[in-house]
Amino acid sequence: MNRAFPFQTRFGTGWLHYAGETLLHTTLPNTNAAPDSVSAAPFPATFETYQKALLDYFERGRPLACPASFFQQGTGFRQEVYRIVTAIPWGHTLSYSAVAAAAGSPGAARAVGSAMAANRFAPFIPCHRVIPAAGGIGEYGGGTDLKKALLEMEARTRPRNTPPCPRGALPTKTFQP
Repeated sequence: MNRAFPFQTRFGTGWLHYAGETLLHTTLPNTNAAPDSVSAAPFPATFETYQKALLDYFERGRPLACPASFFQQGTGFRQEVYRIVTAIPWGHTLSYSAVAAAAGSPGAARAVGSAMAANRFAPFIPCHRVIPAAGGIGEYGGGTDLKKALLEMEARTRPRNTPPCPRGALPTKTFQP
């Protein structure tokens, strides 16, 4: 049976959805998506790390580490997109088209957008850091207000003198609120 466990943030209630010892997906705060089954049982101990990491992220502006198992969702292309998006440094953004090019599929910006929409583990896979090349911040499963707030939070708490990307591998830009 699938269950959900809430986590409270200043942005609203988010959810960790699980079955047994398997995390199935996250629901971002402020989405008004109530789960079908809320767990009254104790939260599985293995997920306390996820809950603490999410609270540290949303409430204290601390970076999240993404477990490698989260990349296993979707096609090979989507898995590569998720790896690339997870490499976007804190406080930086990358365009959909740049992610597509980095994934070896120039011109597949819409496919990157579809991968972002299908991301089951936001913000562990930080799809909020992917924005349109033409400007603006684009869409987000948690709403554009949440996406903007997360980008602004990361820009404020980004360590100074951080290179845009490790070894300059991706053409990221520092987010400017």
